[in-house]
Amino acid sequence: MLQKIRRSRESSSVSEPLITFLPEPSRWLPVGWLGVHALVVTALWSAGLPAVLAGLCSLVAMVRCIALWPDSAPPLARGPDGTWALPSKELQGLKLGAGTRYTRLWVKLELLGGPLPVEIVLLADQLDPAGWSRLQAALRGASRGREVTALSSRSV
Repeated sequence: MLQKIRRSRESSSVSEPLITFLPEPSRWLPVGWLGVHALVVTALWSAGLPAVLAGLCSLVAMVRCIALWPDSAPPLARGPDGTWALPSKELQGLKLGAGTRYTRLWVKLELLGGPLPVEIVLLADQLDPAGWSRLQAALRGASRGREVTALSSRSV
């Protein structure tokens, strides 16, 4: 979901809007998360380990899968000056870090400037097409300044 919020004249003389991205839960992230853990369990049983050890390691993998389930992506805002904000965490003035990567299917934002670096992973199905295009355009613009790395689909 994409939402434009105009800044008041008192807070900024810039006429460009603040862009807010409101990610929805991904349909593909749970499939990938479960798939990776199922692959680990399959590899454990295929490795020729004793059944007790393979069973215990499989149990640990499944507990990890459930306990470390990925959180939903928080709402993001990008200001006209290129800084980012996470309103839900009350963080503003964040800059893209060198770990920021993007393709046409996913984006990994590394946001620096808060108490700790924040990493956010978004999949294309989490934003509406207009919001995803706007995010991709913002990252393409930032990559000209070498803050971000664009990956082709072949390198993914």
